Amino acid sequence: MISDFLATDLKNCSKKYPILIFFKRNLVSELILYTVINKHLTSNTCGFEELFNEVCPKFGSRNTVKQIVETAIIRKFFIKTENINDKRSMNIRPTELISNEFIMWQKDYVIGISQYLDYFKKINKKL
Repeated sequence: MISDFLATDLKNCSKKYPILIFFKRNLVSELILYTVINKHLTSNTCGFEELFNEVCPKFGSRNTVKQIVETAIIRKFFIKTENINDKRSMNIRPTELISNEFIMWQKDYVIGISQYLDYFKKINKKL
């Protein structure tokens, strides 16, 4: 079942990817991670306002987003840099540490989900 795969992935993530587990603890943290990574990979800047627009108010408050990002910066998962277009605002980007761990997790996830899908296809053929 897909629920087994997802539960196993989450359990293994805490052992194999200790940085990612910080972000996988709740939906708001995960959305922040995916938004920052996505903006970084697409060469777009990501500031607090982009995060607020992506997450608030549907999934979390501005204060929650700010606290998660500030904690991630303190733990060196994210880097805060000055926005060259607007000196009053800051951009957030992932550190190499989190980027590398995310890439490794992503590869493992794709392999795992592919195996599950192959199994699912075999079962459907028998039906």
